[in-house]
Amino acid sequence: MPGEVRLTDGRFHFHPEQWTQALTTAITLIPGRRISRDFTTWSAPASQVHAVRDTAHAHGLTPVGMARILFHQAPEPPTVRRNGGTYELRFDYRDQTLAAAAAAAGARWFEPAHSWVATNGTRVHAWAALAGAAIDPAALAAMADDQDRENRIRASAAATTDWHPTQPLGIELYPEQRAGVQYVIQIAGCRAIIGDEPGVGKTAQALAIINETESVPAIIVVPGSLKLNWQREAARALPGRSIEILRGRKPADRLLWPDIIILNYEILQAWLPYLPTPAAVIGDEFHMIKNPGTQRTQATITLMSRSTGPRLGLTGTTVLNDLMELQPQLEAIGVLDEYAGRKFGATYKATPLKLNADLRARHYVRRLKKDVWADAPDRRWIPVYVEGDPAIMEEYRRAEHDMITHVQEKARTAAIKAGATAGEAWARAQEAGIRASAAEFLVAITHLKQLAARAKLEASVDFAKTFLQTGEKLGVYAWHTTIVDQLAEQLRAVKVQGGMTDAAKDAAVRAFQTAKDVRVFVGQIATAGLGLTLTAASKAMILEQGWTPGIMDQVLDRHHRRGQEHDVVGWLMLVDGTIDTDIYDLIQAKRKVVDQTTDGFERHTEDTGGTVLADLLVRLLKRDK
Repeated sequence: MPGEVRLTDGRFHFHPEQWTQALTTAITLIPGRRISRDFTTWSAPASQVHAVRDTAHAHGLTPVGMARILFHQAPEPPTVRRNGGTYELRFDYRDQTLAAAAAAAGARWFEPAHSWVATNGTRVHAWAALAGAAIDPAALAAMADDQDRENRIRASAAATTDWHPTQPLGIELYPEQRAGVQYVIQIAGCRAIIGDEPGVGKTAQALAIINETESVPAIIVVPGSLKLNWQREAARALPGRSIEILRGRKPADRLLWPDIIILNYEILQAWLPYLPTPAAVIGDEFHMIKNPGTQRTQATITLMSRSTGPRLGLTGTTVLNDLMELQPQLEAIGVLDEYAGRKFGATYKATPLKLNADLRARHYVRRLKKDVWADAPDRRWIPVYVEGDPAIMEEYRRAEHDMITHVQEKARTAAIKAGATAGEAWARAQEAGIRASAAEFLVAITHLKQLAARAKLEASVDFAKTFLQTGEKLGVYAWHTTIVDQLAEQLRAVKVQGGMTDAAKDAAVRAFQTAKDVRVFVGQIATAGLGLTLTAASKAMILEQGWTPGIMDQVLDRHHRRGQEHDVVGWLMLVDGTIDTDIYDLIQAKRKVVDQTTDGFERHTEDTGGTVLADLLVRLLKRDK
C-alpha cells in the first residue's frame, strides 16, 4: 500500500509509505501547501480538494474517512466575491485554463482565506467572464469603481477628446488642451495640478478653465519673469476681461479689482491682506512652493485656501528631487487629505508608482509632447514677455524718443523734397523717403535693440534658471558680445562668439554635447547660427532677434538636426512696448508669407532684412513720441 491521505483540522495530510521526489514536487505545486514543523509530513488546505485528489491518484495514495467523501464531491462553480479591499476568487484548481486566467487577473494565493485574491477589478472581471464565474453584488460594484478609476487615469493622459468649450474663448485649443480642460473640470473638480511637459500648453488650459467656469476675479501667481507673458496670453484668451499686473511691496486698500490679477511669488505675502476673495487661483511654475517652510509656500497655500472655485497648479516638473515636494502643492490645491494628509510621506514614500496612479485618477494631468504633437510642426517659436529693468528702460525711452524725432524729421524733409503738400500724398512721400534711407538708421536701431537686451537680461536669466530645474540643457542666444559674455558668466555656460578660434569653438560645442555638468550653451547668433550641432538641447532662449525668419530659424536648426529626438522650442524673450515686439510682429508676418509661399517650413536666408528694418522705421514714423 503506497500510502494514505487523511483530513484533519480542515487540511489534507499526506502519509506515503515512502517519500519520492516526484510526489514532493507535485505537492509543492498545490496552493497553500506546507510542511510540518518536524519536516516529516506535507499538508494542503481542504479548499484544494481537487488538486489534492489528482495528486493522490497520480501517486497511488488512498483517501481515508472524510477525505474519501470530499474526493467524490462535484467541483464547485467558479465564484468571485468581495472580501475587504480585495476580490476573492474560488475555482477548480485542476482546470489549468482557470489557473492561467487567475494569474492573468493578478491573483495570488492567500492562505488565511484558503482562496485566490486579487486587487484589480477590471482584470478580475475579464477572468470571471472567461471562467463563467458568478460575481456577488459587492464585487460587481467594486469592479465598476475600479473601471471608473482606470478611465480617469486614461483621461489624465488623453491627447484628444470630443469635448469643446461651451463659453466663447479668444483662442483655439488643441485637442490635447481640450482634453486637459475637460479632465480638470469634470474629473478633478477644478482642483488639479496640470503637469504637462513644457510646450503642451498649460497656460492656455488654465485660462480656458477660468473662462469655462466663469471664475472671476482670478488671481494668477507666477515667477516675476512671466508676468507680462501671462498678461498677454490672458488678453488673447479672455477678450473683454480686465487684467492688471500688481507690482511692488507697498499695496493699499482699494474698492475695485480687475477680473484677472497677476502678481509674482516674491510680493504675494505683502499683498495677501489686500487681495479680494478669489473665484480662482492659479500658481504657475508650481514646484516653486515645494518647500513647506518658506514664506512663498505659506502665502500661496493661504491664498488658494480662500478660492471659491478653481485651484490650479501648473508645472512641467512637479517633483524635482523628492516625492515630498508634492505635499505642499497638494495642500495648496486643497486635496492633501485625499492622499493621507500629514501621513502623505509614510503612505507613498516607497510607492511612487501608486502615488502617480492615485494622482492621475483624481487631480493630475500629464501629457508628453511626443504623445500630443504627432501632427504638429517639428519646431515652435514661443514669445515670452518680460519686464525690463526700470533704470535701463528710462535710458531706452529717451533713446527711442530721440530716434522717433529723427525719423519723423527725416520723413518730413523727404516729403518736402518730393514736393508733397498734404493728405495721402504727404504720408506716401514720408514713407517712401524713410524706406529709401533705411540703412542710415541701422546704427541707431541697433543701439535700441541692445538697450532692450540689457533691460531684459536679469528677467531672462531668471527664466533660464527656472527652466534648468527640469534637468534639461538649454541653448541661449544674443547678438552683442557684451550680452553674450554676461549670459555666459551668470549661467555658468560655455560660449561661442566672434573672435574665438575654431578649436575653442569646437571644444565648447563638444563639452555641451557630451558633458553632463555643462548645462548651458551661449552663442552669438552671427557666429553660432551656422554649422554647429547642438542636439544635446531641444530648447533655446533668444534675447535678441535677427531681421529675417531665416536667420532666426538657423538658430533652432542648430538643435533640430539628425540625432535630435524631441521637438525643438525657441523662446523669444521680449520687452513689451519696445521695438522688440515690433520686430517680432514684422518677422511673424514675413514668416507667414514665406511659409505659405513655399508650402511648408523651408528656410530662407537670402533676405538681408532690409524690408523688416524699413517696415520698423515706418512704424516708428507713425508712433507718438
